[in-house]
Amino acid sequence: MSYPQQPGGWSDPSWPPANQPYSDPGYGGYSGPPADPGYGYAYPPQQPQPYDPGLAYGAPAQAYPQAAPELKNNGLAIASLVVSIMSLLTCGLAGIIGAILGHVGRKQIRERGDAGDGLALAGIIVGYVLFVMGLLFVAFIAFVYDAASNYEPTYDPTPYHT
Repeated sequence: MSYPQQPGGWSDPSWPPANQPYSDPGYGGYSGPPADPGYGYAYPPQQPQPYDPGLAYGAPAQAYPQAAPELKNNGLAIASLVVSIMSLLTCGLAGIIGAILGHVGRKQIRERGDAGDGLALAGIIVGYVLFVMGLLFVAFIAFVYDAASNYEPTYDPTPYHT
């Protein structure tokens, strides 16, 4: 393959001569595979080299920063949120257990450096809110039951007989 001459008749050293194929001056050109040295291969076998993108472009090898170890969520923090949400099945009265688990979980998170502080805090808030709502619901039901059981009509429902 030959390349056309530079337009305008002037020479550019980055263009290859018109009668030679292009060759990269950094690699000394390509002259084909080496002669068979007796191994039966076109090239002598080589050991695989580890890939380093920095070396691929001629840059010196660089140490890449290591990722920080991933923290695990505290088990009590997860249990706190689950128990607090599931306290809806008991009208919110089990929410106090979820709130207590959340407090213990937050203490463990501070001591151990675990993740999950937001889960524990959410468990505490949901637990207390549902517990208070459950107490109000039970008090309302007790009030309605008491009012209904003490009901005395102010009129006589029996018909008058003459």
